[in-house]
Amino acid sequence: MKKIMMSLGMALATITGFITANHNNKVTAAQPAKMAKTNKKKTRFQDSSGKENEIELTGNSAGSGNATALYNQLDFGDNPISFEAFNKAYEGYMNLKEAGKLSVTDVISIIDFSLISTARRLWVIDLAEKKVLFNTQVAHGQGSGDDYATDFSNDEQSHQSSIGFYVTKSTYGGKHGTSLTIAGLDKGFNDNAEARNVVIHPANYCSPGYLAHNKRIGRSWGCPAVSPQVAQPIINTIKGGTMLFIYAPQARYSSEWLNA
Repeated sequence: MKKIMMSLGMALATITGFITANHNNKVTAAQPAKMAKTNKKKTRFQDSSGKENEIELTGNSAGSGNATALYNQLDFGDNPISFEAFNKAYEGYMNLKEAGKLSVTDVISIIDFSLISTARRLWVIDLAEKKVLFNTQVAHGQGSGDDYATDFSNDEQSHQSSIGFYVTKSTYGGKHGTSLTIAGLDKGFNDNAEARNVVIHPANYCSPGYLAHNKRIGRSWGCPAVSPQVAQPIINTIKGGTMLFIYAPQARYSSEWLNA
């Protein structure tokens, strides 16, 4: 009997070492001590003078904590973006900002191509004011799919959308009207954007009238086109060095601007 009691006592001590109760009497597993992170990811880039630089990617240094806090503070109205898309965008934004890739750092744009084309899947966000400036439909490429974008390419003549991180550049007067050039920052995924003439431009096939009549919006040749009613104010807001992130849940996608 004495041996049994000793065994039970040891077992209870072992269990107690792994389980703690908080002041609300909730039982939670005790967490092991966290090991210091090593071998942090680094990336090389050229600054405006052409000089080679290397930085250690920090992005969201507290995991997704910083992004979570900001996400919860943002006023998304009736159409919040998924946290997965926002978290990746914010992580890349922080690293791009640290690398000096962005001339304007208080505004970011995110497109979520996991959503159907009729959804308002473009968000332009003012990080300083913590509010959404624009939330509207945006076209994907003809080659990427019908109602949903499922295939993506960096190749010319593919007529597919390209996912990843971009920085906005300057405007020009094109056949669609005032358009905005964007430079892809992910090698192999979107760095041919300028060569492919992938730009943000107005398109009637993205207008509310077209959507109401056809129950869908049209598709582009790879450009993230938007309705003429909002194209000009969106372009004026995001031009000149802001970040655009085009998200889609693609297992093969990787970016030097993401920590993992």
